[in-house]
Amino acid sequence: MEVAQDWGISVKAVQGNYRYYGYYSQDRKEIALASEDESVFFHELAHAGHRKILGELKRAQDWRQEVVAELAATTLCQIVGKTSKHLGTSYHYIDEYAKEANLSPWHAYLKVISDTEKVLNLIVDQERWKGQNEMREYASRGKLLDPCLKVRASHRWPFSKSKDLRSEDQAE
Repeated sequence: MEVAQDWGISVKAVQGNYRYYGYYSQDRKEIALASEDESVFFHELAHAGHRKILGELKRAQDWRQEVVAELAATTLCQIVGKTSKHLGTSYHYIDEYAKEANLSPWHAYLKVISDTEKVLNLIVDQERWKGQNEMREYASRGKLLDPCLKVRASHRWPFSKSKDLRSEDQAE
């Protein structure tokens, strides 16, 4: 939430529906959430970060923008230690958008990995946390990046092994 606030983006709850779990409006500078799931917030925050990189997002849902947002959201969930009930559907979400570009999910990942890294760096922005004391103070206040700060403090990446995003029954 603090990252969105720092970027001048308001975050609000909207009534649940069957069309979307949330959206990011670049014109109104707002994130609207119809779900309490952190992955939805991270997805929309990633769109906002992607806009900062590109200058402006395409108005319609674009396969590149959607894959960047979903891949960043999945990564952020892993970084902060959240297992979303929607995490297993990320593979399917990315697969559907990759098909629009006649790509496999893996080729879509490769095409957007640079933008995804830039978005993640904007969100995590480790330059904010120069000293260990500042990190501990921030973490003790229970802010969003607490687990990220623990990772940085220990200099360990949270993934010891790569994980397949597909559910077990869909993995080959």
